[in-house]
Amino acid sequence: MRDITSGCNIAENIYADPLLNDMCGFTHAEMEQAVRDVVEARQLNPDKMTRAHDMTRTYYDGYKFSPDADETVYNPTMALYFLKAFY
Repeated sequence: MRDITSGCNIAENIYADPLLNDMCGFTHAEMEQAVRDVVEARQLNPDKMTRAHDMTRTYYDGYKFSPDADETVYNPTMALYFLKAFY
């Protein structure tokens, strides 16, 4: 029994640490770069970049794991689904 529970005494919740807020999501700068990369790779009209940014902000941004964090982050799973479809 000791082997099964021995790790439980070292668990620590770090999700509320404002310095780690963006560890589980994409920042605005990362999403902007990803959208820019898709537009350039597919040689799309640059105005699609603005529309894509607006869509990602509307639907995938807004997560804040720490109330003291300065920036919200994008849901990575949904953002990657969007980027795949956009590509």
